[in-house]
Amino acid sequence: MILLSFGFFLRGQRAKGTRQRGRQRGGSPKLPCEGMTIHDIIREAGSNYKETARAFFIGPQPWADGAYLHRIHKPAEPNVRVELSRTLGFPASLDKHFEYCNGGVLFSASPICLGINLLGCVPAGLRHNRSEFDQPPSDIRLLNLQPRDYVAIAYYGADLSLVLVSRRDETVRCCYGKDAGTVRCEWDSIETWLSSEIDRISSLFRSDGSCLVPCDDLLPPAQSSKLVDPALADSDPPRTEQGLSSAFPVPIPPDYRRLRGDRIWPHAGITVYPLTEIAARQVGYGYSPDGQSLVGPRGWQRDWLVIGHEDLCGDPIFLNVAEPALPVFTSAHGEDSWEPDLISRSAEVFFESMDLLEKAQNGILSAAAVLSKISEMHSCEDARREEPDIEFWSVPLESPES
Repeated sequence: MILLSFGFFLRGQRAKGTRQRGRQRGGSPKLPCEGMTIHDIIREAGSNYKETARAFFIGPQPWADGAYLHRIHKPAEPNVRVELSRTLGFPASLDKHFEYCNGGVLFSASPICLGINLLGCVPAGLRHNRSEFDQPPSDIRLLNLQPRDYVAIAYYGADLSLVLVSRRDETVRCCYGKDAGTVRCEWDSIETWLSSEIDRISSLFRSDGSCLVPCDDLLPPAQSSKLVDPALADSDPPRTEQGLSSAFPVPIPPDYRRLRGDRIWPHAGITVYPLTEIAARQVGYGYSPDGQSLVGPRGWQRDWLVIGHEDLCGDPIFLNVAEPALPVFTSAHGEDSWEPDLISRSAEVFFESMDLLEKAQNGILSAAAVLSKISEMHSCEDARREEPDIEFWSVPLESPES
């Protein structure tokens, strides 16, 4: 059994003690293309992994310092798992899954293409420190805010397609994007989904861990034409990723459109979404997957518009569209409420800072020069207002501990 084998591996690793914890091993990742499981990923890594207090990092990648092909989290504390299972109504197979694996990321093809993001059990109120390398998994609470007949357990990085496990029969299905009323394909269990997808996606990577195909090809192929599952759909017509812009009232300020343009910053450590994705990216923040508003006194605010995320923790980057300068904020996942942290007083300076980060990562400017320039740009603005968090901009320029 996949999950049982994975559990045996983790217990064996813990039995070795802590003398090797956090040290980097050498070698190159091995990715056999038949019968792969999570256990096989770790076993085949040989000496090519890094172990921390929370996770195993497997297969160092060349596209960024501290980048790994896979991050597999060790089990959460039993009391955390039990409480979340009671609160969210985990089916038995999901309880078993979390006994041996507390989420992670499989097949990180690039900074902007994560194969499968497995959600995990995170203690309530846990604060994320963006400067830490050993981050917790993505919080399973955030994609399970509404009572349903399923539990969201993962998503694909290419288009945020949700993976759901049924509370009724424990079958697994993948949606089109975050639209829970649609079905891309199905599996008979969590175990079958993981083993078949690891097997399939492994064949799309070279032996050195580099991806052979575009990010969209990491999505599971559709088993049939797009359809609606009546058990999951609302009475309204199902919303596709393309239709979200009309279903959700998320107007994009013209000044932001002009400043954003169609530029990309592939190495900056911060992902800024294309304008065409802005509406869909509000799901989980301003809206639930079924279109219900999440705005509230201690929740998301009506004037906040998600425009991206920082790559280390996945924390959202968002504008306050009520202010003419369009100040930019971030906020940590996993808190009892969203606490905005100002990172730029205007969208204009935000994009200038992004340009500088990209130059630093490409070796055109030094990290020290970039941080000095960013600090200077912010100090030139109205000194009477709140100071932006300049430390935020230093994190993408730092190499994680090895």
